[in-house]
Amino acid sequence: MYTKQTQGFTLIELLVVVLIIGILAAIALPQYNKAVEKSRLTELLLNVKTIENSVDLFLLENGGFPAQGIHLPNLDIAGTLQGGEFDDNLYTTKYFEYEMNCDSLKCYGELYRKGDSYAFYIYKGSEEAWGEQGTNDKWLNICITETTDLGRAICKSLENQGWIYKDVEL
Repeated sequence: MYTKQTQGFTLIELLVVVLIIGILAAIALPQYNKAVEKSRLTELLLNVKTIENSVDLFLLENGGFPAQGIHLPNLDIAGTLQGGEFDDNLYTTKYFEYEMNCDSLKCYGELYRKGDSYAFYIYKGSEEAWGEQGTNDKWLNICITETTDLGRAICKSLENQGWIYKDVEL
């Protein structure tokens, strides 16, 4: 007697394939997230360089740090920053918030990743303002993370560009 064979996959074969796909996705997704986040850093690094150059130009034009404080909007760089808009002293983009202040001894910027656990700080000023780290002719760039894997990966990736990396527990 001849029986007709049906073609198809067994339940076990389908479960094995789904399991393999799940394992591959679990491995690939964190790496994908890191790659996406690093690409978003391009915006931040371009804006940081623009801010630093604008402050340097301001300091050259005015012979040093201002007696009265200046903020990011006072630097007249609204058209040169990438992807955002000003709200008082804060420059906000889709992923980051930028704030910059200068006084008679120093300039410092705080740059935050919206909704995440790492931040960036840029400093320039006299030794009187910052202690041993202070310098009038060089920027000090620091990336701080709250010991998250993504924050750690981002901060470590900036070390080869001269950024200082710090882990903090909050």
